[in-house]
Amino acid sequence: MTRSTKKIIFSLLIFFYLSLPSHASELRKFGLCKEADFNKKTYECSRLITAEKDTVTTIKLSDREKLYCITELHASVEEEILHVWFHRGDDNENDKATFYDERQRSYLGDTELLWLASQEGFNLAEDAVSVVKLYIEPSENFRTRSSKKLWPHSIGAWRIEVYSLSPTPDILGILRFRIER
Repeated sequence: MTRSTKKIIFSLLIFFYLSLPSHASELRKFGLCKEADFNKKTYECSRLITAEKDTVTTIKLSDREKLYCITELHASVEEEILHVWFHRGDDNENDKATFYDERQRSYLGDTELLWLASQEGFNLAEDAVSVVKLYIEPSENFRTRSSKKLWPHSIGAWRIEVYSLSPTPDILGILRFRIER
């Protein structure tokens, strides 16, 4: 192989690599679902609550009601994503964030939260209350979800950020909403 052929092949490989998306998943649907509207077997919601970009949706809920974040993706490879729940309550009494790993079915410690906070492109603000690590399988329409049980102090502004972790944290979507009684 000549030197010029090697340069062309190398240039094509670089071009191909740079043209790849920064993450392997494409967000198809992203929204909220009240517990009464959620089918736990199919992960489908009969009334998905979505929001347009840069808008805040108001949701009226009763105490101790569960709210699901439904995410549907087109995934070309196995991948890990995060659902990060943020809450800025009217009383501003937020507890320390928890980190739940779906595969291990357990809460992880501060080490994982510190690692996430140190990653470029990842935002773990003071108002983060929950980080849920989810595992995605290759599929045209892979559905997954996380949930949050709401309590009397859950009133206020919320947002959920969905991150792809492949190869580095990259935000896929943001949903802003406000909980009212």
